[in-house]
Amino acid sequence: MFRSSSQDNSQDPRLQKLLASLSLDVLGEPSSRGELDFATIEQRAHEAGRQVARKLCEQFASEQAQTAHDPQPCPDCGRPCAGTIETRELITRDGPIPADEARHHCPSCRRDFFPQQTAATPEPSSIQPGRADDHDLHSNSMRLV
Repeated sequence: MFRSSSQDNSQDPRLQKLLASLSLDVLGEPSSRGELDFATIEQRAHEAGRQVARKLCEQFASEQAQTAHDPQPCPDCGRPCAGTIETRELITRDGPIPADEARHHCPSCRRDFFPQQTAATPEPSSIQPGRADDHDLHSNSMRLV
């Protein structure tokens, strides 16, 4: 459910249940919804979506930070190092969130490090598909935005 934006999940029963619950919270009782104009409905729906996105990001960061309980190898010397969980504010496209982060300390190298649990993967941009070096930047066949 919800893993890819390219799939149509509109008939998913879990989505329908979530939407029914959110509709009551965001738009009120069905009998009073006729009083709302579309701009108000859209504004409330977007804010609900932003709240859900922030909460999911916060929850995921917290789950990833739990690796602080396991010693991680120092990137310089390779010795296992203890970790702690620290919270800092991250600014997401949907607003700020408190994000937990695993911080490990190597006493030998006297450095802190923040291990990544997943490697970054390049994603195609919706504004500019493909990589910039795929096209002749001086031709008129493909313009960069």
